[in-house]
Amino acid sequence: MECAVHKIGASLALSGPVKIGGNDADLTDWTAASTLRGRGFESRLACELTIAAGKTTLTVTAAPDDQGHWRAGEAEMDVKLISPQGYTLITSSARLTLQRAVTEG
Repeated sequence: MECAVHKIGASLALSGPVKIGGNDADLTDWTAASTLRGRGFESRLACELTIAAGKTTLTVTAAPDDQGHWRAGEAEMDVKLISPQGYTLITSSARLTLQRAVTEG
């Protein structure tokens, strides 16, 4: 499981290709939802699916103003992908190390 580091209070933007069975996926008209869970908090993340040339890129974001209740430490997230017919896939979990920014006090 990959682990990224994020400073609480900075814009969060994680992006990457969506692959199913190791192959590029065209998820036209699908929707995505994601939740970040850490010590004592849970936060919905914004998701955007971008499709170009039959390939889908997923971007998960959180604005600084949405992070006021986040706590430093380890957090986990995954993404639920939902087809127009209601078929649901859930990605592998990813870890995120949350750190307090020095300038935030």
